[in-house]
Amino acid sequence: FLRILSECDGFVGALVSDHELLALYETITTSNDVLGYGWDGGVNCTPGSTVLNICILIDKVATSILKANYLNSGERESQFTVCARYDKEQRQVLYKWLRSCHSWPARGVEYDMFGWENMPGALSKMRLSSAEEKACFRYASRAVGKMVQMGTVLSDNGLKQVKEELLMDRPPFHISWFLASGESGSEVFPWLLAYHTKELGLPFVQRSCVTGRDEMKWLFNAIADQLIPSYTLPKPPATSVTEDSTFYYRDVGEWGVKRDLGSMKKRQLTDIEMSAVAEARVFQEADFTCANCEAMGEMELLFMSLSALRDPDVVIRNRAFLMTRMNVLTLMDREIGMAREVEGSKIDFMTAMKMDFAKVMNGHFMAFSAESSAVLDEEGVEVCASVADCLNSVGKIPNFFKAVFEADEPRSEWGGFHWRAMLLGPFCGKIGLTEDGKEELSETGETFVNNLFELSCQVPVEYNAVCVYMWKPLMRIDAKGVGEVGDDGGANPNVHAVVSFLLYVTAKSGKDMNVCQQIALVCYKAFPQQCASWFTFPLTFEMQYGEASGVYDDNDRALQATSVVILLSGLCKTDLIPLLPFLPSILCFALLKFPTATRFIESGDESAASKGVASVQFNTIPTLLVNILSGLQPLALKESRPEPGDDITLRTNKLIALLQAAKEHKHMVLDWGSSVAALSKPGENLGSGASGEVGELCVARSFGAVDPKSFVLEVLTCLEDGVVDLKAKTGQEVLNWALHCNDSHATTLKAHVMYSCIGTPAGIGTLNALTKEVAFLFGKLEEAMDQSFGGVKSTAQFNTQNKCFAALNSLYRLTVEMGKKVEVGSVSPSLVWIALTLLRSAKSGYDLRFFEYGLQLLNKLLVDTKSIDLLFENVKSTRDKYGALWDESYSGVVPLLVPGLLSKDKQVAADTRSLLVNLGKAKSSDEICANGMRFVEVLTVLTPFLVKNGGSPPTVESVAVCRSLLSGSGSDFVGGSDVATLLEAYLEGVGVEDMYQSVADWLVGSCDFAGSTDVLVTAFKVATVYGTSDTVASLLHLAALIITAGRLDAELCAGLSNIVTYATKKVFERLATTPKPVYEASLEVVQAAASSFSYTGSGNFPNLSRGDRSGSSMEVLKTDASAVFGQIGELQGAEGAGAPGGGQPRPPPPKKVAAPPPAPKAAMDKSEPSKARVVPPPPPTKKVVAKPPPPPAKVEAKSR
Repeated sequence: FLRILSECDGFVGALVSDHELLALYETITTSNDVLGYGWDGGVNCTPGSTVLNICILIDKVATSILKANYLNSGERESQFTVCARYDKEQRQVLYKWLRSCHSWPARGVEYDMFGWENMPGALSKMRLSSAEEKACFRYASRAVGKMVQMGTVLSDNGLKQVKEELLMDRPPFHISWFLASGESGSEVFPWLLAYHTKELGLPFVQRSCVTGRDEMKWLFNAIADQLIPSYTLPKPPATSVTEDSTFYYRDVGEWGVKRDLGSMKKRQLTDIEMSAVAEARVFQEADFTCANCEAMGEMELLFMSLSALRDPDVVIRNRAFLMTRMNVLTLMDREIGMAREVEGSKIDFMTAMKMDFAKVMNGHFMAFSAESSAVLDEEGVEVCASVADCLNSVGKIPNFFKAVFEADEPRSEWGGFHWRAMLLGPFCGKIGLTEDGKEELSETGETFVNNLFELSCQVPVEYNAVCVYMWKPLMRIDAKGVGEVGDDGGANPNVHAVVSFLLYVTAKSGKDMNVCQQIALVCYKAFPQQCASWFTFPLTFEMQYGEASGVYDDNDRALQATSVVILLSGLCKTDLIPLLPFLPSILCFALLKFPTATRFIESGDESAASKGVASVQFNTIPTLLVNILSGLQPLALKESRPEPGDDITLRTNKLIALLQAAKEHKHMVLDWGSSVAALSKPGENLGSGASGEVGELCVARSFGAVDPKSFVLEVLTCLEDGVVDLKAKTGQEVLNWALHCNDSHATTLKAHVMYSCIGTPAGIGTLNALTKEVAFLFGKLEEAMDQSFGGVKSTAQFNTQNKCFAALNSLYRLTVEMGKKVEVGSVSPSLVWIALTLLRSAKSGYDLRFFEYGLQLLNKLLVDTKSIDLLFENVKSTRDKYGALWDESYSGVVPLLVPGLLSKDKQVAADTRSLLVNLGKAKSSDEICANGMRFVEVLTVLTPFLVKNGGSPPTVESVAVCRSLLSGSGSDFVGGSDVATLLEAYLEGVGVEDMYQSVADWLVGSCDFAGSTDVLVTAFKVATVYGTSDTVASLLHLAALIITAGRLDAELCAGLSNIVTYATKKVFERLATTPKPVYEASLEVVQAAASSFSYTGSGNFPNLSRGDRSGSSMEVLKTDASAVFGQIGELQGAEGAGAPGGGQPRPPPPKKVAAPPPAPKAAMDKSEPSKARVVPPPPPTKKVVAKPPPPPAKVEAKSR
């Protein structure tokens, strides 16, 4: 009966015309008797056919309800005698029954095209045949398609499941059925969304952007139907009923009139038409909420519609265009309405933006509705620009980008990443990365840049060039690459903010490094000079260890330096000219950080790498440094040497080839070991290239390693035409690194090696800076010495001592360079006092190598001076100035030479005797030896040497020393003629065997030695520390002879008491380690003292016991060398002006905190004193980035 009834042609018409009958069938179709009857079957009916008949009946009744309400929708509600529709409970019951009447996924339904292969199925309650399954699904989907127009068909739990399916949190059981229904002619999605806009609006939009294209069309059109009219013809009926065709033709005609297909009417630019769902709406349900952009996610919807402007399907493209128009106009109307309530709001500006947008959309309507798949990039960008203007006028740009950054990857048919980058460009152009006109990067700006970079990194490598469409507008750079210039002539603040961001992110970007390089290239081309300054600053000393370093931690500095190396490796090959002013800083950093032999690796880098500090790619840095060097050189040649000579061509090509070997095969490193070791070996501190000659670079120091000095000089030679005074400017930057890298022991030493081979700058300013550095290091050394235990050197003491040696090496190199221009000792007498202080350090417990450096420095000054007497007159005149801090009165040079004359180091002793010979050329002076004791002091100390080197004939050196003594013996001392006879005999090779006795007799008899015993005592103490056992024994022998010759004079006994005590201890407490010569000489001293007592009986022998019974060696003089050097450094600046030092432009840092620009430092080689040590400010607690100040004109090596 149900089947016959439902298949009757007049059944639907009867229900439409009789509302009471329609209401009856509404009740029948929802009763448990009918719905439950379907599962049992009936008389002469199988259960399957019964279920199908009920499905057909429900479909007919639902059709009748829609027709009845549609025909009477324009009449007054009072004419309806019965509510002709299913209520909410009935719809939910019917939906549940219709879904369970067939299995899903159904057999024969091509659900796999939507990606549902693994979706769990639901079987029907009744076993149905394949044909019955298909028929039940068809009629059930048609019935549900009609019921959803009446209101919601989903329970609360069902609605929750649908939302989770849209968000891909569970298999699409409901969504797949709705999609299959649409394929069979029933549109469920538009009405489902209309009645659940708040719950399902945003999930619809999000799923439309990621799902397959077939599903996307259904979802996209469902969204569009909520907002805009349908510009597609209504679908024809499929019932084979003539009356339905009549209704269809009527609908088509009305649709054409409403659409004004012939453009017969005049419209307002801002008119908003009724949406398709609103037009088709029959029932006035309270929860019907179509045309509500806010409920669907206003910005997400706008971003989706703008993205779809590139869709090849004209329907999708046109509907996206219209949705964009409707969305923006609705938003503007709402914001303008709200602004009217706020005093001082920019209503006129907002209204103007709205009208401009409407004009743009009106002008492009025909283009986006054309039956063509042509790409409309230019028109689309113009639309996006107009939308961006509107959003910017109402402050919605951040909201828009929030939706953008949360979106998934773009659809390929929507133009992919290329179109996404293009459409976002106008919106990026409205973003300001700073706030309130300040130069600091705002928190909002920092977040935006990070998000935009992550978005750029999503672009596949082969298409990453498209990301510049977003970054160019952000930095206010037009499509041609021309940047917007501010009132001050500089780049927009956004450019600096982006550069600062690149300095942090490039080093740890990994596979996305090419995105950073693309962005860097864009801003570098637009603002070459400013970007060159910013990009090179992290490589400068100022950034790494100077004043600017105080606001950065170690991670920041390492990250920025690594980032710059990566970026410059490409930028230097693009356009070298802007980088040329900063070439010294680039080269200095590259040479200092060039790959080194493993035995001299930078310990700081090693520890940082082991900890993974800020993801610095230490393994990549060497290769990128080589890229910088190899890239700079050929371009420098093209720029400044159009026709280079054969020599420079040969050398440059060889150098580039070696760098290629270092880059590609890792078979060229710098062996700093021997060069650094030479810094602590006075006399070997110059090495290759000392005179400016370049050593052979191809000669390996060790396997795979070359001499760093040769490498440095070769690089500078091959690039010297690239920048004026490149060598001098690089030397200044190197000197900065050498003087102030307190946190990097290895870098400091390497910088001193580089300065020793470069040799510039060389002037009074440099001398002052080096002197203050020596004072600072000596202070650190004294602290370490005070903290040492048991005389064992700590690591800090060892490292500080090596830095002292390195600074003194540079000081000596400076003296050599200054000596080529002026007589240094006359121009700068402070250098003599520096040398004297170093000589005196031997008596203060310092390493004897400091004495050697002083010896070498004083020797150099004496050799270069035209008048030694004039030199020491200058010393005399400045004694009160430079020698005021000495803890005992200055007694001349000769007493300071005793440690060297008695040293066990043959070379030191020889150099000291050479200096003594040079001093012999000077007249008698207290500056040479106080109180006329030069002859006594020298002869006492040198007697062991003369005896050892005398004979027939004496050695050449002993002859030179002897002649030096003879040159002043007659005028300096009483009784000088007696010893002169002795020395003349010595020169003839006679009297050597009696020389000790002769000297002793002369000292006691002619020189009143009783009052000068401290000469011998001091020499003896020094010998016990620095001399050999033979030297100690010789002085003990001489002391024994003096005691005998003096006949135990009371004053003489008191003066020599320490020596007698030492000898007594060696005799009576003899150890196995006591050398035999020392024991025998000590026994001789004791015997001499005893025999003298028995001879005189004077009772003076007890005076011999007044000495130190501990038998200790030399008493250490507590000289504060750091204070002496510090005073010299403070007073040096007034000595005179040195050669001017070359500087280079100082690029400003991308600072993290707002700070006033640092004042330009005084030039290194000026007469005024250098500044004191600058303590950098503490790092900020909050990381922000500020635009740096303009660069000063020069960069100089500053003092402490």
